[in-house]
Amino acid sequence: PLLAATTTLQVATGIVNIWTAAAGPVAESFHRIETAHPGRFLPGIGVGHPEAHQEYVKPIDALTTYLDKLDEYGVPRGRRVVAAL
Repeated sequence: PLLAATTTLQVATGIVNIWTAAAGPVAESFHRIETAHPGRFLPGIGVGHPEAHQEYVKPIDALTTYLDKLDEYGVPRGRRVVAAL
């Protein structure tokens, strides 16, 4: 509703936690919003806390893998923001 009510406003997610949100659905959401409102949405991606994750993976390795998946799903590198925590 926010993007539909404006013509120039850009929005971004706070931070999508890579441990709890799979890259596929995040990419699908990006493409759905991008189709409806080109150039006005930035997904924010971050490592967050892996409490729900069963085995330990270095956060930088997990983030790299996640971003590689977003590349595969066609989410442009210049259209996403990565949190540095």
